[in-house]
Amino acid sequence: MIRRMLVAAMLLGASSQAIAAPNNCRVDALDIQPDAVTTRYDPFDAVPVSEEFRVEIRTEECSSNRNLFLSVDSPDPNSYDGRVIRLSDGSGAVLTARLSDRSNSQAGRLSDTFNIKEGLTPLYLQIDRGQVVAPGVYRASMRAFAMLNQGNNTPQLGQPFDIVVTVEPSVGLAAASGSELSLGELGDQDRALSNVTFDAYANVAYELSLSSDNEFNLRRGDGTAGGIAYRPVVDDSVISTGDARVDYAMPGGQDNRRRHRMNVVVPAVGDALAGRYRDYLTVTIKPKFGG
Repeated sequence: MIRRMLVAAMLLGASSQAIAAPNNCRVDALDIQPDAVTTRYDPFDAVPVSEEFRVEIRTEECSSNRNLFLSVDSPDPNSYDGRVIRLSDGSGAVLTARLSDRSNSQAGRLSDTFNIKEGLTPLYLQIDRGQVVAPGVYRASMRAFAMLNQGNNTPQLGQPFDIVVTVEPSVGLAAASGSELSLGELGDQDRALSNVTFDAYANVAYELSLSSDNEFNLRRGDGTAGGIAYRPVVDDSVISTGDARVDYAMPGGQDNRRRHRMNVVVPAVGDALAGRYRDYLTVTIKPKFGG
């Protein structure tokens, strides 16, 4: 019996030490790399943003495979609700983003607490496509806390970090209907029976400029010199060929698109030879700053 008790006492003492050892486990260092998570955003890009950043946690007297937890919040309650980050440009415009533990937002969890291991762990700042906001720098101040256990647990270490997203001026064109203006049998003041239409999309004011292979002249396919002058017509307005540009304000609406109509007018045919005449028009869009 004595031997049994002594053995039991020895086992109990060993067990007590084994339980006590993990209580010395602590987080020694927490580092967000980089301390400002930065990326660029194009509202009309077909691919959403997924910007990787890394969290490094170092511990003392913890097992190498111990689960640790990273909790994220913001000192500004208007910037983060536990899932969605609201980045502001300071003028009232807002861009939303999220944090995930996977590069693909469909595969990862969107949360304010992440299960991680000691060492370097990648996390991702994700921004959905299609958020049409004005160009500028959008920011949110965040805080990360390392914890030994999830839930009601005093954080071991905290680390502030910033999220900074630069939204670029972005413009583009998309075909809507048609690609050819057919004038039929030419006469003075003729226009094509049907317009060619296209969409312009932009998060700024923009300029449409027109150019022509034959300097706004219809020419015969056999290379005969001379031609028949015409003028482009955009949205029912005749455009000067000397400065073939039109300015527009930023489009409104949900997707910031504007539908445009293109045609041409032939002021006079004159004594042009019979034949088939053609030219190629090109429409170019570019941002117009300050508009």
